Amino acid sequence: ARAASPQCLRAMAGSGKGYNMYNVQEAEFWKQRVDRENMFAAYRNFSGYTPPSESGSGRSGRTSNMSRASTATRTKIDTLEKMLLEERSKREEIEKKLQSLLEESSQDSTPPSK
Repeated sequence: ARAASPQCLRAMAGSGKGYNMYNVQEAEFWKQRVDRENMFAAYRNFSGYTPPSESGSGRSGRTSNMSRASTATRTKIDTLEKMLLEERSKREEIEKKLQSLLEESSQDSTPPSK
């Protein structure tokens, strides 16, 4: 099968007879872009956020926001690391119990030597 020429594709798109994926993708792209811009505008309006160029404070506002985010992230990481250590210790304890049970069962199944 031969691929359709660009002129043929344009004619099909213009006539509305063909399903033009490009138009669908472009419409979806613009929809997502407008949604993102509206979301940012809403965040900016309700949170009191002002870009450094408008606030006049320069980097200090951005740095404090970054510090808060970094602190929150660090706290989450510390909490998750503690949980990981607890789970690891539980797993190791269970593995030791399992190993001892396996050793006991293997000793029970071996015939006594004469």
